[in-house]
Amino acid sequence: MTEIREPVDQLQPGEFEAFIDLINDAFGFGASDGFTHFLAGRYKPTPELAGCNYIIRQGNTLAAGAGVFPIDWRVGARTLRVAGVGGVAVDPRHRRQGLMRRIMDHLLAHIREAGYPLSYLGGQRQRYRYWGWERAGCHASYHVQPANVRHDPPAGYESIELDPVGDDPAQLATLGELYDRQRIRAHRPLGSMRDFLRHWRMHPLAARDAGGRVLGYIAINVQDRDAAELVVAHPDDAPAVVARAVMEHGPLAVSMPAGSDAAVTRRLASLAERVRVADSGNWQVFNWPVVIEALMHAAHATQPLMAGEVVLAIEDAGALRLAVTGEGPACEPTRARPAMTLDAATATRLLFGPLRPREVVTLPADAAALEAWCPLPLALGRLDHV
Repeated sequence: MTEIREPVDQLQPGEFEAFIDLINDAFGFGASDGFTHFLAGRYKPTPELAGCNYIIRQGNTLAAGAGVFPIDWRVGARTLRVAGVGGVAVDPRHRRQGLMRRIMDHLLAHIREAGYPLSYLGGQRQRYRYWGWERAGCHASYHVQPANVRHDPPAGYESIELDPVGDDPAQLATLGELYDRQRIRAHRPLGSMRDFLRHWRMHPLAARDAGGRVLGYIAINVQDRDAAELVVAHPDDAPAVVARAVMEHGPLAVSMPAGSDAAVTRRLASLAERVRVADSGNWQVFNWPVVIEALMHAAHATQPLMAGEVVLAIEDAGALRLAVTGEGPACEPTRARPAMTLDAATATRLLFGPLRPREVVTLPADAAALEAWCPLPLALGRLDHV
């Protein structure tokens, strides 16, 4: 097979349909249920969104492609710009020519040059560790069954009405306002709320009480027994909304990313049959002080972190001083002697989970504070994945 030497180029809007065909074929999706349907908020033929993708051409056909989608991740009062990588695909007729390596090399260089502090990517762990991504972060699933509701029914759940979310701008604006109240969330562009609520083949349901008050919404996939997003106006409403959804649609696993309102997750834990915690995806940090400090502040706002100081040396980042004082958390470069020297992958798992720090490395005494601080809340809501 002839080696393809064409450069990696930015996708043009006129090539969008061919690109969608390429990635649908690579992932085994049909045109009627592919990327423009289950990730409609990301894959549109607009110059802005189409231009997030990069391709290698072979003559008049597309041989390989992938995308980098900028995500503004609101972490309390701070915003971290995340490079969301997705749609990595190679035409089967052009595999084993190094095209994936060329695409990923290009994307990684672009991410670095654009100054993203961190990046998220879905996919197989070892495949993407070659380029520096590592599975980390925390994501919890609260599994609720009808028996849980029958034996311990949340107050008022039977009177709740669940209605499919349609195209009504006023309703979408109300749900968008509830979503934006969350302390940690990805920014969703104005006018895209409907699309995001339907990502991953979800069916969003708006919840109202007997008086017509909007309680929130839950996005579910009945076939997969999955609820990818739950947002409520008040933590006390969470068990009742979930209970109503379960009694109408069957067992559900409700996804809650790290950093979700602890009052909500405590109530879900009381209702659920079981809770499972896993990593939140593949992550790569490029600006360690900025990311660590932002997530330390987010954790501190939920539950004040104990005072202390740890110096870590991280590959390609140098020595960093992590500290919690009366003025709050901080992370900054230092010349002090480190308690530990870590490669980037180990540091990612150590700081962000899903395991406790002592389950990742043996902690020396002068790094013991990490056991109280970590894992830090690194996670995107599932409807914001790429």
